[in-house]
Amino acid sequence: MYYILSLIRNELDLANSRRGLPVSPEIQLTLGLQYYATNMFQSTVCLCVRRVSLALAGLFTQFIQLPTDDERILNAQLFYTIAGMRSIYALIDGVLIKIASPESAIAELFRCRKGYFALNVLAILDAKGSFRYMDVRHPESVHDMTALDRSALKMLFE
Repeated sequence: MYYILSLIRNELDLANSRRGLPVSPEIQLTLGLQYYATNMFQSTVCLCVRRVSLALAGLFTQFIQLPTDDERILNAQLFYTIAGMRSIYALIDGVLIKIASPESAIAELFRCRKGYFALNVLAILDAKGSFRYMDVRHPESVHDMTALDRSALKMLFE
C-alpha cells in the first residue's frame, strides 16, 4: 500500500480538497482499494474512489505496455511450454467489471444481461499473467469484438 501511496500521494494530497474535513491520502487509498476488491458502493467513499482511480490511471503507461519484440519471442516460448500453444505471445479477452449506476441518460447502456451495471474491459496478458494492455472505455452493451475493433490495439496487430 505504501508503495502505491508514494506514487499517487500528490494527486490525493489534502491541499487538493475543498472540504472542511479532508480525508487523508492513506484513508483515500485504503477506501479506493477496498472498493476495487469488494465492489461495494457507498456514497461516502465515492470521491475517494474517483480520486484514487484518476491517480492510478495516470500511472497506466508506467506499468502496462505492449510486449517488445524480444518479449514476444520469450512469451511464445513460455506459452508453448505452459500449454503447447505455438506462436502465441499474448492472450486477449473481455471481462465485465461491475460499477455503480451512472447518473445520466445513458445509464442503461451500462446495464448487463444479468441486470447490473458494468464496463466491458478489454485486456491483454502475457505468459506470466502480467497485464500488457487495457481498454476500459466501453459500456457493457458493446460486444467484445466491437471493443477490439475500436481499440488502438487492432491497428497495432494489423
